[in-house]
Amino acid sequence: MEACDFKRLVKEKFDARTTYDEGAERHPKLAAELVRRTQLQDGWKVLDLACGTGLVTYMASKFVGSDGFVEGVDISPSMIRQAAAKLEASTCSNVSFQVGDLEKCSYTKQSFDAVLCSSAIFYVDLKSFGVTLHSWLKPGGVLAYNSLQEPYTPLLPLMSRLLAKRGFTDYHPDKPLSQTHSEEANANTLQAAGFERVQVDTTIGLLFERPMQLSEYATKGGPSTTAVRVLCGSIFARAVYVKHRGAGGGQTL
Repeated sequence: MEACDFKRLVKEKFDARTTYDEGAERHPKLAAELVRRTQLQDGWKVLDLACGTGLVTYMASKFVGSDGFVEGVDISPSMIRQAAAKLEASTCSNVSFQVGDLEKCSYTKQSFDAVLCSSAIFYVDLKSFGVTLHSWLKPGGVLAYNSLQEPYTPLLPLMSRLLAKRGFTDYHPDKPLSQTHSEEANANTLQAAGFERVQVDTTIGLLFERPMQLSEYATKGGPSTTAVRVLCGSIFARAVYVKHRGAGGGQTL
């Protein structure tokens, strides 16, 4: 599959899923846990990649305070419209949103204190994009994201088959789920991108908590409603850009 076709399918998929953050689904919980683990500080400038409707963006804005700022970017115009509508209805003044392909965004080097990505890092080729993320961070800056742990997520093979029926052959043409599906894979990928202090942690929780259309999660169409209550492995990775190799400090998850 060509990269442009893959990006088009990702955009279409999420344009149709703007209510993903409603109810008791896992995304709000994962977002909150990611923000907590990132250890954001007052005054930080933060980039929220694949921000969706702003789950992580708004949570992070409370930690960085009025002297900080959080920018959210997402490939889906529908997601960004939903995020902007939330902004208009709120009193929040330290966030902004823009539509954009993550791998084509252009930011000045050392612009951010932290870059976050919840439930979407497997949509990019982290081996190459990780180098770009590293360049966007200030020395001492933090990259933090979560991902699926493949062995503990039995729905992944079924989701892949559903996607394949619609020509959506993988999460990414270069199969980057293999870059983030285990603690070792995350560490290797991030260290190859230039990060020197990498901590990876695995937690087990529910993938879905209610009967749903698998197509809600994977793509349009697909099977009829299926009741699922599936254990899922979630990986949380936190990597620090250390200016000089061997510098002291560093925080754990």
